[in-house]
Amino acid sequence: MQSAEPGSPSVAHLFYFDSGIGGLSGVKATREAGIHAKITYIGDSRRIPYGLKTEEQLDRLGRKGMEEAASLGVDAVVPVCHTWETKAKNHTTLLPANTRYISLIESGAAGVAGEPNVSKVATVSTNATADSGAYAKAIHQIAPHIDVHEVKGHNLAMLIEQRASDKLPSKRPLVKEVERVLGAVPTDVDLVVHACTHYSFVDDEFAKILPANVRRVSSVGYQAQQVKEFLGDRASLGTDETRFFTTGDVDDFRTQVTRLVTILRN
Repeated sequence: MQSAEPGSPSVAHLFYFDSGIGGLSGVKATREAGIHAKITYIGDSRRIPYGLKTEEQLDRLGRKGMEEAASLGVDAVVPVCHTWETKAKNHTTLLPANTRYISLIESGAAGVAGEPNVSKVATVSTNATADSGAYAKAIHQIAPHIDVHEVKGHNLAMLIEQRASDKLPSKRPLVKEVERVLGAVPTDVDLVVHACTHYSFVDDEFAKILPANVRRVSSVGYQAQQVKEFLGDRASLGTDETRFFTTGDVDDFRTQVTRLVTILRN
């Protein structure tokens, strides 16, 4: 890793926002892309699940998150919650002119559209994201020929949070929920998209259920490449510092982060 020299561009500061701990998969993707930048991560654990909130509630949360990002003077806002982004994107005018907003949904849609041999896709997301139709709209703007099925994840994100904090002693309810959710995926899809950042943590369960010929991708990988492109030479300048904040119980959040960071490193 290189250190910034005097007179060179400054180390970039990125703002990551999620409803809880799912966005850690986005942090992982960022680091795996070779991006060395300061990350401020906020997990709004006190208000999870976002996927079951009303449009009005999500709009308020979207605005609040953007106000927080604007107050930090970051170089880029990197949403790592699809559901939050469905409304937060309406408040990008709150950001300073020199702060870039790097969309998770649009990055994912562009990545899906660029995948070879794809004619039918299933996006698996929270109920609110699926109801918004945001992912299908974004894909169709680029590749109108792709048939998109938006599948609701119901309680899956919440069960992942509970499992990570020891509030769900048995993995069985989580596995059963994955089975229920994937039961709605058409059998002839070419690609399944983790359209909720939490779902990357149970990709092994997805793999057990989906046919072997169905590819599985996550939006965060595509988004990380967009972040790297935006930063240019600054992507290699110097720090892997990540600061975590939560609106929920600090001890629970620390347990979740520690556990999932360990899982992501394996």
